[in-house]
Amino acid sequence: MRNEVSVVLATYNGIEFIERQLDTILNQTIVPKEIVIVDDCSTDGTCEFISSYRDKHPNLDFKLVFREENIGYVMNYIDGINRTTFDTVFLCDQDDLWEFDKVEVYLSLFESNQKAIAIHGEIDIIDVKDQQIRGPQYRYKEDCGYLDIKKFVKRVNYAGMSLAFKKNKILPLLNQMIDDKVGLATHDWIICYIASLQDGLFTTNNILTHRRYTGTNVALRLNQKRLSGIESRIDGINTYLLNYQMALACQNLKYIDNSFDIIPYIDAFKERKTILKNKNRIRSFLMIRKLKYFPSLKSYIGDIILQFRN
Repeated sequence: MRNEVSVVLATYNGIEFIERQLDTILNQTIVPKEIVIVDDCSTDGTCEFISSYRDKHPNLDFKLVFREENIGYVMNYIDGINRTTFDTVFLCDQDDLWEFDKVEVYLSLFESNQKAIAIHGEIDIIDVKDQQIRGPQYRYKEDCGYLDIKKFVKRVNYAGMSLAFKKNKILPLLNQMIDDKVGLATHDWIICYIASLQDGLFTTNNILTHRRYTGTNVALRLNQKRLSGIESRIDGINTYLLNYQMALACQNLKYIDNSFDIIPYIDAFKERKTILKNKNRIRSFLMIRKLKYFPSLKSYIGDIILQFRN
């Protein structure tokens, strides 16, 4: 059955927008058969609202987990994934909006691209009144395009709220990393990475998920300037390094037989960090030799500009 889909919705003090998000899931052209909601110790009435919402929709399978101890959003999502019934899993934030045909479109993409293990979709940004404040964020060019791992690792942010994946190809490896006590800085990037290691990461340029900017989002900062300063630049590099260390754990523990080597990327980013800290202009120019490990030519030029600006 095409609706044999699980949605994992992680919540934390989301009372303001949760109803609108849930409504867009229940109004899908193909309504998911299961919604797993894992709440990480909300104190604003979110849990009470979710319980009442479930009672009003008895025909839909809700699994509700209300925690007594905070475990953080990464482990909250992973625990939710472990509680799902079906193999096709959609991740969902508490305050975004889905287009009415999101599930149907993603399922069609999976059916027409049998190699697809994970599909990451285009998003735009909306405000608290549901008005768009920024257009497409990823600039994906195809209706369903294969994303090579060398291109994938050049971006640090793949928002989980526009991600769907095949659980049987992802979860065993994700749980193995947890068992091996690998520090997981994020859940969405490593899910995409595991898919890309298996040549199964695809993207779509369809905007089917609207990400809400509330001003308090953990991973969404709209007001930060691209070249605000060396310290900010180093913070960005550190984020890449956290993700690359997760990738290195996959590489070292040989979860998947793949020839991709993340170490040159780690070395290049560590060198960038050292150069910026020491304000070494000459070495910054010489990093041209490692340009292929930079996110883009703009990021290489940006490092140089910061040397002179500061």
